[in-house]
Amino acid sequence: MAPGSSLASRVAICVLSYDGASDLWAPFFDAFAEAWPDCPLPLYLLTNHKEFDTPHQVKSLAIGEDRDWSSNLLAALERIEQDYILFTFDDFIPRAVDAPRVLHFLSRVIENDWPYLTLYPNNYRNERVEPGVRRIAEHGIYRCTLVYGVFKKQTIIDLLVPGENAWEFEIESGKRARNIPLHSIERPVFRHYHLLRKGMWMRPGYPIIARRYPLNADRPVESETGYMLRETKEWLFRKYHRWAPPALIERLESRRRAG
Repeated sequence: MAPGSSLASRVAICVLSYDGASDLWAPFFDAFAEAWPDCPLPLYLLTNHKEFDTPHQVKSLAIGEDRDWSSNLLAALERIEQDYILFTFDDFIPRAVDAPRVLHFLSRVIENDWPYLTLYPNNYRNERVEPGVRRIAEHGIYRCTLVYGVFKKQTIIDLLVPGENAWEFEIESGKRARNIPLHSIERPVFRHYHLLRKGMWMRPGYPIIARRYPLNADRPVESETGYMLRETKEWLFRKYHRWAPPALIERLESRRRAG
């Protein structure tokens, strides 16, 4: 399959959001247009009631009253025609996109009929299945994450359970997908600023984006000390998940969540 417009009938991009995060929509889609100005794929935005008024070609999926995260997404999926969907969240503000590689890997997903490929390298990469792509191990947590995750639409429909939030889905779906072949690329194709965590604006992206856009001032802002501590914890987290046995990590996480 030739990359480009021929993918538009098969693959869509869906930005996961809700009306309460509407201050992120302009920063996200302006940055996306700068990072990938000739993106050939249709863009969808998950909302409740609001329609995003923008010069960018974005279709709002206004699904109505907020129920729970998984039920909201199931309602939105009914309105997406394409049979593969590349997901991301509204607070992952794009900085750069390696568009040729993105289109190449999307083509490979379709050609190989893969149910899932993450375009954000997974910690549990296993044997290489082709250049640049590895199989994800059968154990571990966050095995099929949503940020830059490419799902066959029927696959994510089958994995969603009404009542779960996004964090619960990313933990539990990996267990439900035990018998589904999951794949990961080896090197990133997206760069971004992650702006929000537990309701707090995060550095280093927030000061940069806030200079251009009127972001919600009611949310607290991460301190510089907090930023350095978080970066250290995340570095240790990546090392732990990269080298510890995935089955052990899964057992420890299950015990931690059980209390």
